[in-house]
Amino acid sequence: LYGLGGVGKTEIAAEYAHRYRQHYDLVWWVRAEAKDLISNSLIVLGQELKLPNFTGEERDYSIGVVLGALNRGEPIRDWLLIFDNATPAAVSDFIPKGTGHVIITSRYRDWQRALRADGIEVGGFTTTETVEFLRKRVPQLRVVEPVGDPRDEAAIEAENKRRQVAATDLARELDDLPIAAEHAAAYLKETGMSTAEYIDQFRSNAHELLASEANVLSPQVVTTTWRISQKSMSSSANALFELLSFFSPEPISEELLVQPTRATGLPQPLDTVLSGITEFRKAGRELYRYSLVKIDGVRNV
Repeated sequence: LYGLGGVGKTEIAAEYAHRYRQHYDLVWWVRAEAKDLISNSLIVLGQELKLPNFTGEERDYSIGVVLGALNRGEPIRDWLLIFDNATPAAVSDFIPKGTGHVIITSRYRDWQRALRADGIEVGGFTTTETVEFLRKRVPQLRVVEPVGDPRDEAAIEAENKRRQVAATDLARELDDLPIAAEHAAAYLKETGMSTAEYIDQFRSNAHELLASEANVLSPQVVTTTWRISQKSMSSSANALFELLSFFSPEPISEELLVQPTRATGLPQPLDTVLSGITEFRKAGRELYRYSLVKIDGVRNV
């Protein structure tokens, strides 16, 4: 499962494990941002399984014992491993090929080349889905049910239309990003704030608002979602990513950005990125691999 940070890859993997748990005797969640984290998780798994010849002291040997047991299906044949937030470089040496199943979630999209495995791209919500999500989660946006008095029907219908419009306005402001909708729903439910006030605060300082404490998985969940990818990218890709963050989400023509004769004296590495089409497209492809941009064949980025 690959796609932009915050679109729900981890939640889909968790939901799969929940729905099909009866088919597995073991479900093991692995934080997969780095090799050390994967190694630690597999060693803990070996301890839980109480495998023969497993000591946990010599890491490479111990990990080999765990992977060997999974490959053979002994002592557990039906297992599910979920490598969450992985990169090919980190996870490629740790994927068992035995009798169980593996799910990988990642911002990296080129898994066919990395592991000869096809991926499923996870996109954001549609506006209709975001509106439905918000109206179910936020009390002040829920559908008002008729109470049986015909005199109240017109007022109730008008109120439901107002709530539908408010939810739609909020969904569009959040660009239908699931993790942002989750935060907005939790924040509105907790504070009782109106959607209009939330939108005003979002427009004035989205980072500060999204980092606010709310009853969500963790604070600062949106503002920190890019950090792991940024650490893995080149300085050129990071420079282009920072530049593009000032633009709206609509497609941007490369001809607008790559104008070597006009854009001079820029700080490095941005100067190199915008010095010509070759460097620009190289950085753009790197962002694309990490699902940080979409590349439009006609309108470029």
